Amino acid sequence: MKKAFTLAEVLITLGIIGVIAALTLPGLIQGYRKKVTETALKKAYTQLYQALEQAQTDNGEAINWNWEDYQTYDRDSAEAFLQEYFYPYFNIIGRSAVQQHKDKLKYVIYNFNDDYSGDPNWFWNNPQLTNWAELSDGSVISFVLKNTNTNTTAFGQFNVILSSNKNPKRLISGKDVFAFYLGKNPNNSQVTITPSGSINYNCEDLKNNRNDFIKGCKGESVNASGIISSIYCTSLIYCNNWKIPKDYPIRF
Repeated sequence: MKKAFTLAEVLITLGIIGVIAALTLPGLIQGYRKKVTETALKKAYTQLYQALEQAQTDNGEAINWNWEDYQTYDRDSAEAFLQEYFYPYFNIIGRSAVQQHKDKLKYVIYNFNDDYSGDPNWFWNNPQLTNWAELSDGSVISFVLKNTNTNTTAFGQFNVILSSNKNPKRLISGKDVFAFYLGKNPNNSQVTITPSGSINYNCEDLKNNRNDFIKGCKGESVNASGIISSIYCTSLIYCNNWKIPKDYPIRF
């Protein structure tokens, strides 16, 4: 007849299980959060890219759109642009509610203190310049029309608050919010949706200057700001086949 476990043995076993769980669960949770972010980020890019493709099917090549009819850094003008070329191809479920609570959608750089609320004079957080829309998957997209000169390389910037990350205590660039450019490809032959950074920096530049990109993602570079931080962060993931790299500087 086998002896039953004593109370001491049971407690020791439970203690061991607890230690193992304490050691492994944080890693599992972090891995899950990364996977969710990777999937949501790639989906956001796909939505933007497909919207641009549909807009070009209906309105001709974007390189030939009447860009100079719109004013830069003007919310009403950007609204007209979005209504013409992008909103018809998004599954939008809300506009007014998002606009009313836009102050809650400000985001900060990873290494800022918790009491930093964002500089309202910077255009990506400025309600006078930014247009917001909530999509059916729960993500929130903002847009700023930065340049309408046909000689420019970047016409505007989309910021995407991922659906999985839009309700934390604060939104963090490179974790909750990622940026994409609406701009020309390297040979200026067409307009495309570009993971922010690859207009000014490509994946080869990232490979050769990886430490600078990592510092920039954290906001530690000389020119780092919320927008530039998003450039570096999005590029780090994009250039790693939409996977968060092991040396990604922001914890999940």
